[in-house]
Amino acid sequence: WYAPYLELRRGVAVDAALASVADRFADQLPPGAKLTRVAGRLLRRGGGLQVLGSGASVGGSRSRPTYEDLAKVLATLADAARDGGLGVALVVDELQSVSLASLGALVHLVQDLRDRLPFALVGAGLPHLPSDIARAATYAERFRYEPTDNLHDQEATAAVLEPAIAEGVSWETEALARVVDAAGGYPYFLQLYAYEAWEAAAHEPGRTTISVSDVEAAEPVARRQIEAGIYTARFDGANETERRYLFAMAALMADGGDQVRSGDVAQALGRGLS
Repeated sequence: WYAPYLELRRGVAVDAALASVADRFADQLPPGAKLTRVAGRLLRRGGGLQVLGSGASVGGSRSRPTYEDLAKVLATLADAARDGGLGVALVVDELQSVSLASLGALVHLVQDLRDRLPFALVGAGLPHLPSDIARAATYAERFRYEPTDNLHDQEATAAVLEPAIAEGVSWETEALARVVDAAGGYPYFLQLYAYEAWEAAAHEPGRTTISVSDVEAAEPVARRQIEAGIYTARFDGANETERRYLFAMAALMADGGDQVRSGDVAQALGRGLS
């Protein structure tokens, strides 16, 4: 499969994203294959191929790219891939950031292409994405959804331990358990705490075991990054209504719970669910 990856982000003009993605993957395509030649022609031609109204385009010479442009490019790539026994998969992250109109157009495009060509869309987004897709298209049930959740302790332990073993590094049992507990199953937190512990151990050249003292040194550093990079940034970006919702959630969790039902938050705010 030829699988270009695209991450959608707010406020990012997408003019060269697909072009740069295609260019990055071109080295992995078989020399002389039809797909390689077609991808090369698309890169040279360019032509304003916007993705999802916010993310990426090939070239950028046209001022108002359309979904017909995107369909033509993807159909051309998929048709060329089929001749070489390959397929094309568009991998899109942060899919929840697009409008319902753009999402609906994308769903229709994908449905049309995959019915006649070796084409697939692999998208990732926040938990409300399936309901957004259902609102955007009438046949959203034809898509396959794979919900992801926080890691269980066993999964988190393996995620930290196995890459370390591959590098000839071990973890003290208590140190590893402490990182897993601090992360609470959240993958980014796990990565951050483990990274900072690794960096603390690296201050002593030649050491191959990460200890509890390394984790103790890592914890305040990781917490500062989480508070500044995640909590503060997201709170600053929230509007007044969203902040009231957050305050209500925090008040309900003051008793020690780690989950809050939407209905309880709505009741605390004196509002109904809608």
